[in-house]
Amino acid sequence: MLMVHIASTNIPFTSESKDAIADLPEILTEVELALKEVGRKLRRYLSRQSVLSERREKEEIIKKLLPE
Repeated sequence: MLMVHIASTNIPFTSESKDAIADLPEILTEVELALKEVGRKLRRYLSRQSVLSERREKEEIIKKLLPE
C-alpha cells in the first residue's frame, strides 16, 4: 500500500467532506513523478544491499579457502 500526503492551502477537493482530491492533471503528474522517484531510490537501495550481500558471501568463501 502506498499513501501519498498532499499538503497545501489550496487543495481542490471533490466534495465538502474533503474525502478525495479532484483529478487535476497537475496533481496527477506530480504524484506520478514522486512515486517514480521513490521507486528509483528503492531500486538503488535494494541493488546496493544485493551487492553488499554478494561481497559478504565472497569474503566468507575466501576466508574458508585461504589459510590465515
